[in-house]
Amino acid sequence: MRKLITLLFCLSIFHPGFAASTPDIEGYFTDTTNTVSSKSDIIQRAERFKKQTGIAPFILLTTQETLLQAKKTQLLQSAKRLADENQGFLLLIITTDSRQIELIGDPKAQSRLRDSHAALIIENHTLAYWQNGLWFQGLNTALDVLQAALLQQPTPPLTWYASSDAPYKDDLPGHPLGFLFWVLAFMAFTWCFRFTTRWRYALKFTLAMTVANLFYQAVCLYFSSGGFYLYKIVPLWAIMIGFSTFVATWLWTRKRR
Repeated sequence: MRKLITLLFCLSIFHPGFAASTPDIEGYFTDTTNTVSSKSDIIQRAERFKKQTGIAPFILLTTQETLLQAKKTQLLQSAKRLADENQGFLLLIITTDSRQIELIGDPKAQSRLRDSHAALIIENHTLAYWQNGLWFQGLNTALDVLQAALLQQPTPPLTWYASSDAPYKDDLPGHPLGFLFWVLAFMAFTWCFRFTTRWRYALKFTLAMTVANLFYQAVCLYFSSGGFYLYKIVPLWAIMIGFSTFVATWLWTRKRR
């Protein structure tokens, strides 16, 4: 009998329901899955949220299995210890595997959310981001939607957020030596095209340089992102290059007849 009790005790230690514990809320942002790298940016955004709404937001990024085994009351108590005594708080729980959202909080914060389906509204605005692995964008959008709900404001327009880990994410696709490539391409087209009239000659250069710039952007995006993302190509940039080429060619051929 003693051996049986010892065996059952040892098995209970390694049982998932016994081994799993409720994750502690470490601060404004707690990621038990190590999915998001730019934690400092999320924390700064949460601090601005607190100043503008008077509600402390806490975000927990975890798995569905951990959430099922966790105790909601302990999560609330853990968040309450970090919040100010006279200030409300909200806990936004997001599961990385099932992409589900749960929003809980104290009565002070819940009373300011007139819409009882706030979690569903947040999910509708962020699910597409999370399904494509854009966790940083989704978390910032979730805070935007939640802030608008607390302040009784319309849903904010779509805003793209670039993390500090990728400061050049919003830059135009290109290369530091792009100007050199532009000069080389201009010289190559000078050798290929024959002068007919000033107008036609300038149009040939404009069309060639515009198409070449679109191809150049696609190549740069391929090597930087590992694939062709046509939606990231900036046609306006190619048009600006083409216009600059037209002006340069027009001035360069002004002495010809």
